[in-house]
Amino acid sequence: MAGSFESLAGLWQTAHILRQSALIYTAGPSYISSRSADVILSDVRPIKLKLEALRSINVFLDEFLHKILNAAGSLSTDSLKAGLNKILPTALGKEAVLEAELELKAYWERNTPHTPAKQEFDLQWSFELLRLKCEAYSTMNDSDEDLEAEKRLNERMINAGGSSSPHNSLMAPAALYLTAILEHVLSNVGRVASRDSSRTVATVHDLFVALCEDSSMYSMFKGMKVYEQIDSLSKMQHPRRSKSMSKSSSGRASPASRTASPHGDGRISRESSSTPSRLRVSSESASPSVTTLLAQPANGRVSYEKSRAKLFGRSSIDQESPEDIRQHGDDAKSSNSFDLMV
Repeated sequence: MAGSFESLAGLWQTAHILRQSALIYTAGPSYISSRSADVILSDVRPIKLKLEALRSINVFLDEFLHKILNAAGSLSTDSLKAGLNKILPTALGKEAVLEAELELKAYWERNTPHTPAKQEFDLQWSFELLRLKCEAYSTMNDSDEDLEAEKRLNERMINAGGSSSPHNSLMAPAALYLTAILEHVLSNVGRVASRDSSRTVATVHDLFVALCEDSSMYSMFKGMKVYEQIDSLSKMQHPRRSKSMSKSSSGRASPASRTASPHGDGRISRESSSTPSRLRVSSESASPSVTTLLAQPANGRVSYEKSRAKLFGRSSIDQESPEDIRQHGDDAKSSNSFDLMV
């Protein structure tokens, strides 16, 4: 009888892990694409990012975006700043705000500020629309703004009884502001995860350890839904992880030993790459003939410091096989990403 209960418990645990893993493996948000990251990081030592780790990062960023919006309760950049300070009250959060403020300053130099009439804040509508915007503005992604996808999203939200469409004059600066924050947090994760110079492949286990070790992010990460999903994937790859992990005095899970990064202090050198960066330009501030993400000369400041050396020690990333690259409609994408975890 006891053996039967143990078998059932084992089956339940396996099913639970597979269910959590499915949320990562199914198609979802794409703030970072393997193709564009590989182009930007091609001149760096060959550390490859496994596909499940790439997808895990995208889901992590998706939930992070949702948490900021939920805490902010508004699309104004002042509210977004306050929201970030609530969920990430660390030096990392302050640094991310500084990066976002620089992006915002550059945006207002190109556009005339406009304060729309106060309106009700629709969290889900704003979140899904900003997901599309941030994916397009990300310098680690190779997609442009898709106005047709945004139109379909707005129609779907109206049919679903959405309370209020996000105001266009708030959406562009909010998207630029939030994209800068997402990218800065990503670069911090990459510095920690790429500290082992002897590794040639970074897995989802490396990502989980990096997030658990990072004192500037762990308190937020352990309270996120994606924590359990990444942990489940990590256990599938490293079932005996507990033997190589220890609890630090602050309660964070961390490996018993570490290998220093090639740069000694864990920072990534940004001078060695000659890859041009891309400029985030919203459809509200550019003419229809201008591509959303424009090539920028090396002497221009537009995300030059963020578009290079962003991910896993400026590593190259696994190329997806043809069967891994699948096209999904807007509805499928919405249902397979963070919406499944809300």
